[in-house]
Amino acid sequence: MDNFDGYLEKHFVDPHGVIYTFIDAATLKPADDAFYEPYAKIKPTLFNSPCHWGPDNFTPAELGMYENCGMTTGAYLNSLCSALRTPGSGTEEIRKRAKRSFDALVYIYNIGQTLEKGFFPKIWGDRLSHQTSTDQCLYTVHSMHNYYPFASEADREKIAEIIIGIAEFWQRRKYVLTYFDRVNMVWPPLRFPPLLMLAYRYSGKEAFRKEALRILNEHRDIVPEYLVRNGYLYCSADHIAMDTMNFELMVDFAPLPEEWFEKLYSGLRKEWGQYRKSLTEDGFFWINMYYDQKTETAVPREKECPRSAWSTMIVRAGLQLSRLIPEIYPDARKAAELVLNKLAPEKMYYYHPDDKEQLDPERRYRMLFLSGDAISNRQWAYRLLREYDAKGHIDGGY
Repeated sequence: MDNFDGYLEKHFVDPHGVIYTFIDAATLKPADDAFYEPYAKIKPTLFNSPCHWGPDNFTPAELGMYENCGMTTGAYLNSLCSALRTPGSGTEEIRKRAKRSFDALVYIYNIGQTLEKGFFPKIWGDRLSHQTSTDQCLYTVHSMHNYYPFASEADREKIAEIIIGIAEFWQRRKYVLTYFDRVNMVWPPLRFPPLLMLAYRYSGKEAFRKEALRILNEHRDIVPEYLVRNGYLYCSADHIAMDTMNFELMVDFAPLPEEWFEKLYSGLRKEWGQYRKSLTEDGFFWINMYYDQKTETAVPREKECPRSAWSTMIVRAGLQLSRLIPEIYPDARKAAELVLNKLAPEKMYYYHPDDKEQLDPERRYRMLFLSGDAISNRQWAYRLLREYDAKGHIDGGY
């Protein structure tokens, strides 16, 4: 194990095994409410607007610790599953950490059941909130599926229960759920076919598969979801990270009609070429770029464009895609090695502090964070490379 493991285990793991979303780069602990006070003085409405906190009176510190708890913990569990698949790497310590990470996701899920069956919440303040998002659910079900071969019988039953429960939750609500100030938001439809396909696999219920295909057929013009069709590369890391995981769930983990294969393969192949352009030579990525569709060139925007260590998510996605699109592997490996070699643990910035002029003063607190998403996805990419090297090929053997 490299030094990132010790760093992550020491600073990012909460008492239940959940990976913190943010920690204060100065103290290497979750930020307290005093951390946010100077920024609230600059803009008094910054942290007290109902559109941010909803009806539950959460503080900025409570949100900062756990905003992406499903994503961070799911990514870390996926990294450990990669180690378990790698000959000679499935140590007892790795198995214990994988089990602890799985139990942490179950812990989050069980909190959600006090509100509604199948609800997977963001546990702001380590307690129930009424907020979730499709990316939290995606990382959770994806990692649980990968953990399934290593799980006990009891845990396998829990995995099936959770995957089916989350799918039924979204179906029951017709894919509509309030998100911050967006009351009764209709969620992007292409988030759901992969989840439904996975629920079909674990339940055997054809209705899940039929619903997945219905959604795909009704939205075939926008598959894959985040293929760039305008003049911007925005949130590149989050976008390609989600599309790649969805791609695996649809193509590799569940039956899919032949007509969809080439559309997905060609779309993701092109998407990798687009989002790869946001990576920087120092291992970060520009979060907001202009993109010229004709020349396929990208340049950073003049404002709202700091660098971020979420570059680890982009290169992790490239390594995953390589398993199904082998021709991109040389470039994906080169990009991954750049990021892994350039970014030390203390550089896992949410936004790079040297780029503070890119953000308004009241939002510059985001540059004082180290990111749980960045470091957990870094470990996932690192272990995928080790897995491929140990096996002598890029088929991860899922």
